[in-house]
Amino acid sequence: MCQKGMHPFKHVWYPCRVCNRVFHKECVLNCGAIHNAEKLTIDRAETNIGWSCHKCVSIADLSSLLTDEEMRALIEDFDTCDMNRGVSLEEFLKYKEKLNEGPMTDEDKQRFTFEFRMTDLDQDNSLDWWEFLNHECKRMLVKREKNQLVELLTEKEVIEAKAVFTRLDENGDGQITETEAIQGYKSWFRRFERKA
Repeated sequence: MCQKGMHPFKHVWYPCRVCNRVFHKECVLNCGAIHNAEKLTIDRAETNIGWSCHKCVSIADLSSLLTDEEMRALIEDFDTCDMNRGVSLEEFLKYKEKLNEGPMTDEDKQRFTFEFRMTDLDQDNSLDWWEFLNHECKRMLVKREKNQLVELLTEKEVIEAKAVFTRLDENGDGQITETEAIQGYKSWFRRFERKA
């Protein structure tokens, strides 16, 4: 954005998960073209979650993958939940109870409380429209056919998925056996044990 070269040390620039562009954090924060929630997620650029630059945010915006009917339903749901310019934990739990069509167990309440905390990106104890939308889009997209979802992947995501598959397929036979999957999960979880 500033047309300056990138510093040779990786930790001072932030790659977009969708395109191949990299950015200085300061440039992105000062451009005025991104939502506050996106500003908070830029530090995830080097994680498995990733971050989308302001040019790719429309591609990364999950709402663009919803049908008009699904989008209208989400707007209505948010308007129903949003009593005071943001969905509180209590309102979120009532919304989830309505979706479940019955009373929630203590385990359900714990799970949905955790979901709320993970969805509240700016940690203000309230979900704004963008936080709510992102969360609910994921819930809706999970219900789609796998083939439909694969067609939505970007070129970069397909390359990364192939690389992960190749790493898991240790014997190179084009299939991931249960043993290879277990080994892959074990090595993935070992990374977190080292950090703890």
